[in-house]
Amino acid sequence: MNIKLSSNNVKNYLINSGICQQHNLESVNIDILEVIGSELECSRIFFLRTLSDFNIVLKQEHYNYIDGIKNKVLNEWQLQKFLQFTPGLDYTASLCLEILRFDKNNSILIYKCPKDYLNLRDYYLTYKAFSTKIPELVGLSLASLHKETMVNPESHNFLNKSVGEKLCYEFPYPFYLRPIITPETFFISPSESMKFMKLYQRDESMNNVVKKLISEHNHYCLTNNSSCLDNILIPREWENMLLQSKQFDNNLIKIINWDNCSWGDPAFDLGTVIADYFSLWLNSIFLHPALPLEKSFQLAVIPLEAIQPSVLALLKGYISKFPEIIKYYPCFLERVIQFTGLALIYKIITMINSFKGLNNQGIFILKLSHNMLCNPEKSLKSLLPNLKELAW
Repeated sequence: MNIKLSSNNVKNYLINSGICQQHNLESVNIDILEVIGSELECSRIFFLRTLSDFNIVLKQEHYNYIDGIKNKVLNEWQLQKFLQFTPGLDYTASLCLEILRFDKNNSILIYKCPKDYLNLRDYYLTYKAFSTKIPELVGLSLASLHKETMVNPESHNFLNKSVGEKLCYEFPYPFYLRPIITPETFFISPSESMKFMKLYQRDESMNNVVKKLISEHNHYCLTNNSSCLDNILIPREWENMLLQSKQFDNNLIKIINWDNCSWGDPAFDLGTVIADYFSLWLNSIFLHPALPLEKSFQLAVIPLEAIQPSVLALLKGYISKFPEIIKYYPCFLERVIQFTGLALIYKIITMINSFKGLNNQGIFILKLSHNMLCNPEKSLKSLLPNLKELAW
């Protein structure tokens, strides 16, 4: 790696690469996101609001503290080229942002981002509005992605290619959750990880369910495996665009960050986005030892009741587009809830790796994850009491 991007050199890099002219980058705001994932992999994302008719997203993979550079940026670029040039994958390709440049030597991807788009987390936190149309649209988009790639043999072959004995595209499996943790792990992990591992390893039933869920997950289709609200983009004017569109799911949604994708389990994609919807509620709860839990729930800035219709709409949109999944995958809904619990654990791990610590919120989320993983049917009835609205 010859160049390590920073706020000081990213503009010059874009100019020297021929992506932008200097006058388009004057007085431009640069948002930098340092991403330390669930496996201590490190990447940096730059978002530039340019003066031209589009914004720019740069992504640079830095280092994985366990395995070194894992070429995830390279894999992401290869995936998008594959989607672009493979017949029968038009809808899936339309979910991705346009790539302007791939710099292999420096592990940098440059994307062109429509100027009027924002991610769903920012949308919800900005507008505090929970229209069921948006999650329904997300459900339709994920269903179209899974349905289109499931019946495409080229997708299966591409995503199951390997280098040596290692698959290029693998289901994410944080080392904190693995049966064997090497001594080196403790030297590079944040101190708070010890607290998490102690709680997690002590919960034998949850531990066993997670191992089984990961080792026996289904391999049906292309899955993003990172389909959280931060990685789902939507136009600010989505309502007007829907009114003008003849089709409800007419390519409005964009999904970014495909570096964890695999030939995987569609239930995990749904579980990941549902976990993020629940996180909007969970992160707004004020937990204190002096407050009863029910009182904390009542004081939540974003109540669970505001989130439940969105989760139902997401599931309804998905099933309406891909009803056959129930035939292929009879325990689909149960798996979605279990993967929601797993995705919440992944979020705790990412939080720990970002040196944010394991607070009362994290411990409560871990308990909720236990219930989802070990008692999915009971959790489903508790968290989504109006599930009967769905027509299965």
